[in-house]
Amino acid sequence: MRRGLIISFFLLFPASLSSGQISFNGPILWEFLPNQTGDLETEWIELYNPTGFDVDLQEYKIGDELGWRDISDTALILLSGGYIILAQDMGRLLEYYSDFNGIITSPDGWQILNNDGDVVRLGDASGYTIDSVVY
Repeated sequence: MRRGLIISFFLLFPASLSSGQISFNGPILWEFLPNQTGDLETEWIELYNPTGFDVDLQEYKIGDELGWRDISDTALILLSGGYIILAQDMGRLLEYYSDFNGIITSPDGWQILNNDGDVVRLGDASGYTIDSVVY
């Protein structure tokens, strides 16, 4: 009986999952700030690319429970192992983090993060959610 359970387990779960490896095929949500306080005065979302290849964020969307916004309407490359900040207001973010030298963009029509709870979603070009965080 015990042997049957072990065999069933390995038939249901591929070896890559049983060894603790996870494979990503695109960027993921890394950090975000929905309820800015003090001098910062702007919301932001950070994306990370854990894949082994560069990703064009023109193919991706950011959103909440109510809808999606394009991250960029032009080519915006997120390098393999790289990070990007999506900011409500790039100017205010750079005033607060004056020594920041990474990539920042502001998606058009930012109305993403509710202060009293919401969901942050990252989607592909077809609007399929590939990562999300509920807060």
